[in-house]
Amino acid sequence: MRGLTRIILLALPVLVASCSGHKDRFILRGTTADMQEGVILATGIDTRFDRIDTILIKKRKFTYKCELDTLTPILLLFQDGRMEPVFADKGEKYTLFSDSIGKITVNGSLYDQQYRNFIPAMMNDTAPEQILHHIDSFITLHPNSEVTPYLIYRYCVMEDNASMVTLSHIIDKLSGHMQENILISEISSGIGNLQLNARSIGKFSLRDTAFASYALGGLFEDDNVLLYVWSSWDKDSRQMTDSLTELAKRHSKESFSIAGISIDTDKERWKTAITEDSVSWAQYNDPAGWNSKIVNTLKIRQLPYFILLGKDHDKVLEHGSDLNAVAKKIVLPEKSKRMK
Repeated sequence: MRGLTRIILLALPVLVASCSGHKDRFILRGTTADMQEGVILATGIDTRFDRIDTILIKKRKFTYKCELDTLTPILLLFQDGRMEPVFADKGEKYTLFSDSIGKITVNGSLYDQQYRNFIPAMMNDTAPEQILHHIDSFITLHPNSEVTPYLIYRYCVMEDNASMVTLSHIIDKLSGHMQENILISEISSGIGNLQLNARSIGKFSLRDTAFASYALGGLFEDDNVLLYVWSSWDKDSRQMTDSLTELAKRHSKESFSIAGISIDTDKERWKTAITEDSVSWAQYNDPAGWNSKIVNTLKIRQLPYFILLGKDHDKVLEHGSDLNAVAKKIVLPEKSKRMK
């Protein structure tokens, strides 16, 4: 579900925390045995904390202070890529310790303890099904925990371990109170918007290999259309040809079509790649590259990317970078139609 991830580091200025009051001041004191000097960024997990603060580490120590109105989840981003949530509250003082091998322990609220207890299971079980099982178990054990929205965001959205349908089911299991959580509401809204965005796909204008322009929605009659977003310069995209060919053969007698949508800006390089890879399915191009409408509408952040449209092409049945997972959602009607 990488199409729902909130990439805020590129959109917000880096600010140094400043606090003027004392009553509502949250204080986090940290010791970093693995870092003599450095920087940690403190950013919001949801809109309750809508900025980025810079925390300076000096002589393996730091102190971070900020004013809060209520319980506020804050995400600490370390220079080596580690992320650690802190469930901060106004007027409270927490401590953080990062040991010599980089293991982080936050001593603070009940929610920090719940998260700390959750992590060991995730370290041993990394398969998507296992991760989702652990999250499901956590929800059952802690139905009103502030940790739940972060777990769903981190492991289902950011790391793309759950399909859009599965994510909807997980959210449906939450209590009414948790479904009103700011972050959960944002994720739910993103799912709904993605469904609505499927209806706009047919309006996208693309070029075929003869450079004639078409509206995508008028090109297909099949009940299942797999859109394959790729580029000639992307190695992983080029390696999918055999798998897509096999998928096309498997469903050759059914109402199923594949359409490649390249975001190449160099039309000759795109045409050469099609010839070299012996691609047999329909090919179209949006020369706007990463600025193309389909990329921006469906929040595509990596290639290759697959979008399975259902009957009448007004609904996304599945999407993502895992072809096998997307292909499992193909609905097979009785009659087979072909691409125009």
